[in-house]
Amino acid sequence: MQGATLQLGSQGPSVSQLQSRLNVVLAGLPRLTVDGRFGMKTQQAVCAFQQRMGLAVTGVVDQKTAAILGVSLAGSAAGPAAPGAPVPAAGGAVDLSLYGVVADAVIEGFKLVVSPVLVMTGPASALPRAVVGQIHEMVNAAFHAFVAGVRSVVKMTVQVGQSAAGMFVQQLRAIFGQAVTAIKFALQRLAAIPAVAAHVVAQFQRAIAGCMAVVESAVAQLRDTAQSAKDVARQIAIGLAANARGIG
Repeated sequence: MQGATLQLGSQGPSVSQLQSRLNVVLAGLPRLTVDGRFGMKTQQAVCAFQQRMGLAVTGVVDQKTAAILGVSLAGSAAGPAAPGAPVPAAGGAVDLSLYGVVADAVIEGFKLVVSPVLVMTGPASALPRAVVGQIHEMVNAAFHAFVAGVRSVVKMTVQVGQSAAGMFVQQLRAIFGQAVTAIKFALQRLAAIPAVAAHVVAQFQRAIAGCMAVVESAVAQLRDTAQSAKDVARQIAIGLAANARGIG
């Protein structure tokens, strides 16, 4: 880790994760090679993302840019694995594809929670068009980064003897936290409109608190079996759908 930023010359798993996220949120632009090396093309992509999000265009991934993208600034060869990064396996491995049904349930449930936030800050809210555009772009970017992160987790492997369920839950919590941070940052654009901000932020805070409670309760029961994954996915789907109905 080089300080608390990723910048020109940085290398390692965190840069690979950054490149993968940029390829998702900057769809339509030339794709980056995910090689873990922060070169000129990666810097240009970071600048494009920062400009799109209304951030200071520095080409450096600081804490704020990382939070919106949903990437970790920690992650060298000797550091902790970034959420979504594959875990090397020696002498055999167990993959996390078993939890694909849980990943699907979390993604679909989170979509149900994010959608009302977009509606409350949409054209019908009478917010300035520029504010609506900024919020929606940032929220959508956060959601797409969340989806990419969760999808990447089920492609991970763990060494035989390690807890696959434990690794999945650890990664899921980290990615969920990054998405929440990014959306909260997006809603800061409402600060200049106190009446609207108070309502929307309160609704989002309540919805996210409910989501976290549902997910935490369900994944605490996760075991290394297909039946466990199906049961947990069912609990998450029902819980998040009920939570989403209370928004708005």
